[in-house]
Amino acid sequence: FWLCPSWRHGNRAPTLHGPRPRLRSAGAMGLGRRSSYPRRLITAKLSPRRLLPRMASQRMNNPSKKILARRARRDEERAASAAARRAEEKERERRERVVKPFDQAQERLAERAKRHQLANDEAKGALVDQEEVDLSALKEVAQCRELQMDEVIGLEAIFTDTNDFRISNASDFDGLRQKIEDWQMNEEDEGLLRSVVQHPPTSYTIQLVIDGRLSGMELAVSILLHIRLPAFYPLHDSNIPLFKVIDFLATDRDEICSADKPLMSLAYLEEGKLKDAMREEARHVLPDLCIYEVTSTWLAERLFDFVVINTHAQHHAKKS
Repeated sequence: FWLCPSWRHGNRAPTLHGPRPRLRSAGAMGLGRRSSYPRRLITAKLSPRRLLPRMASQRMNNPSKKILARRARRDEERAASAAARRAEEKERERRERVVKPFDQAQERLAERAKRHQLANDEAKGALVDQEEVDLSALKEVAQCRELQMDEVIGLEAIFTDTNDFRISNASDFDGLRQKIEDWQMNEEDEGLLRSVVQHPPTSYTIQLVIDGRLSGMELAVSILLHIRLPAFYPLHDSNIPLFKVIDFLATDRDEICSADKPLMSLAYLEEGKLKDAMREEARHVLPDLCIYEVTSTWLAERLFDFVVINTHAQHHAKKS
């Protein structure tokens, strides 16, 4: 037994059927480090589980032109899809965003009143020619300016805490008030008297909202008036205040529409007829102060006599 050659060389003990066959190592079979077998045969002996990840990693590290083209197309498609989604979201937000034409009208009139307040061209050519009037006429002008100041102070109190009443910066109303107060302290001072007379005329804007019914429609009329006081107002009947309509919009107070819809008036104003009627009413009120009487009381009752409904507003009323 101990003399068996195969046992002495490290093989297992012989079986009843003879000695066990010697196991060959990988190196002996040509699969070791110094194998002369081709590399493709060695790779082919790998299992699919080990071979596929290796091939995928090779493609990732060295992508072909086709792979790069496919990636570029996918990126472009994703970018286009994202842009389309953003466009749809913006369109949905635009459709969901609604406004009220009545509020838009108020904002537009307020902006125009603010611009008109900052204008500086109203003080030109409105002063009294002091060489053609005597001292008594100058005193009468000063008395008119004092009455005008009192009326403006009253209108400021009526429209307090709002921007519906704006005095033009060109009028320098604070300067006029100071000059009148100085002249009242010393009425015999001709220099103070002439400073009151030479002061720029008083002008201001009034923004009003008047509700009414016209052609079966409930309308809210937003109107912006500019008023300029002449030198001898209110003591002379011939010196009637100058009325001018800066802006006019007739809207439905409760209407809601898309923000992209342009602001349009549902009616238009016969401005010439309205101005003539306001001047006639002011002439009846003079020599009393007439601004509040004409712009608030009379205008609220008679404005819709000079308003004409638009054709597109009639179609809108029929649809609703």
